[in-house]
Amino acid sequence: MHSISASMTVAVLAGMLLASLPTTLLPAAFAQKSVAVNGAGATFPFPLIDTWRIEYKKVNPSVSLNYQSIGSGGGIKQFTEKTVDFGATDAPLSKAQRDALAGPAVHMPETIGSVVAAYNVPGIGQKGMKLSGPVLADIYLGKIKMWNDQAIVALNPDLPLPSKPILVVERSDGSGTTFVWTSFLSSVSPEWKEKVGKGTAVQWPTGRGAPGNEGVATAVNGAKFSIGYVELSYALTTGMDYAYIQNQAGNFIEPTLESTRAAVTAAAGALPAGEELWEAVSLVNAAGADSYPIASFSYLLLYKEMSTSPKIDSPEKAKAIVDLVAWAISPAGQEHAKKLSYVPLPDSVVALNQKTLASLTYQGKALYNAPGSATTPASTAPAEEESPAADLKVTASGKKTSKLANVKVKSAAGADIHSFTVQLSADAKSARAPAGWTSEFDEGAVTFTTETKPIKAGKTVTFRVTGTSAIAGFDWSAMDGDGNLLADGTVTRR
Repeated sequence: MHSISASMTVAVLAGMLLASLPTTLLPAAFAQKSVAVNGAGATFPFPLIDTWRIEYKKVNPSVSLNYQSIGSGGGIKQFTEKTVDFGATDAPLSKAQRDALAGPAVHMPETIGSVVAAYNVPGIGQKGMKLSGPVLADIYLGKIKMWNDQAIVALNPDLPLPSKPILVVERSDGSGTTFVWTSFLSSVSPEWKEKVGKGTAVQWPTGRGAPGNEGVATAVNGAKFSIGYVELSYALTTGMDYAYIQNQAGNFIEPTLESTRAAVTAAAGALPAGEELWEAVSLVNAAGADSYPIASFSYLLLYKEMSTSPKIDSPEKAKAIVDLVAWAISPAGQEHAKKLSYVPLPDSVVALNQKTLASLTYQGKALYNAPGSATTPASTAPAEEESPAADLKVTASGKKTSKLANVKVKSAAGADIHSFTVQLSADAKSARAPAGWTSEFDEGAVTFTTETKPIKAGKTVTFRVTGTSAIAGFDWSAMDGDGNLLADGTVTRR
């Protein structure tokens, strides 16, 4: 699915989307240049970023992305010292950290994930051990020392828990995953909150340290009778067993996309604007019967005035960074999250991010138009050349009892359509794309994309989708070559 390493240096090579980049956004000369974008920080979103760097080369291969997966603490440090173009962190900046920056900065949620309690207990060999927040806190406080402690046995009367010492593993580096983990423990254990508290780095009462999600996963997999905390994607990739955690409603919840999404729905609420303080934003211990209690946003950090960083030394580079981020947080970028056990950003968060991107400037000039915005970004071309939204008519042949749908997309006017997504209520079984298009489906989402044969005004294209059950209707969305949403809607078959 993806590779895991302590750091990532990746190249997104040259040449493909350039003809489709709006002329209002970049000088023509820039289309031929290669731009290096450098970031550092959280290991939590690394598998997703690793996938983005592969997929983005299909969108704009002139951008080289170099990302060091060094932990949130390191990412905040390098961002503060202006040695990178952007930082990445699972822990939002504190007021003190924000005040230490060279200029105003913005938070942009890039994805949502969950942290799991992973264990290696011979004789059990399966996921699903039940653990509560207070029990986890007492394990990490060093108060519960044995696997057959009565507090664990009481939650798992049917498991053959051994009379063996618990080897506790924690992060040795500054870590957003640690921030999420300790935030949860602080929310469920007054003793933990008083003695240890929450943070990207804390004074651990007991245990063995390991660097990165990768290091903790390796340590737990290599040591019998151990327990540690890692991001869910790492646990799945390395085949680790992990616990079901008791939530605020008293239910033991498996960490999944659905249970993490439930936590987001319950806890996200009204988020602050990108440039405001995010210190109080938290998804841990969310209300709701189905909410997994250890969930979190992961954030990108950018200076609001991008020339604040000496590494961003031209408007072209600033625009390349903004375009990359705009794609990553768009449906085109977020569609890869689900495959890696991250929750795609809700529409409301995507819209907030787009407003944040529209607030970024380079030497006072805007770099991005949020969808629906009348503001024109800095450009060298006339404003009338900007791509409009698309006027589409979408229909589906057949009856609602049929598993097959021929989806006809007709463009009356507007921008070229490079990506079209159909969201079924059931899983997709197959998809057929017309010549020049490719299809990809994951559960109920089917995405058709093209580089060379977009749907132009006055043209009609037909896509074929087959579901595992009858297709009574579906939601659809259309995007341009930059990943911007142009139109969406719903089709109901009779």
